Amino acid sequence: MTRAVQAKSAAAHSIRLSRPAFYARLRRAGQLLTADLDDADTCLALQVALAARNITAAAATWGPPRRAGLSSHR
Repeated sequence: MTRAVQAKSAAAHSIRLSRPAFYARLRRAGQLLTADLDDADTCLALQVALAARNITAAAATWGPPRRAGLSSHR
């Protein structure tokens, strides 16, 4: 088996899907994204985009720092 096949098999196993079901989902994701998920550069670009989205979403939940000793009740 090649590394790519082993990685896909491991990924399918880790989320408790059969390999055929996992491959079908990957194929569908590729169709929806109009992306070649077998291309390393495409996969890297998607990983970077998802990481940036996660960071942006997390940053949006951060509020201004609270000052110690102050409460909203007066």
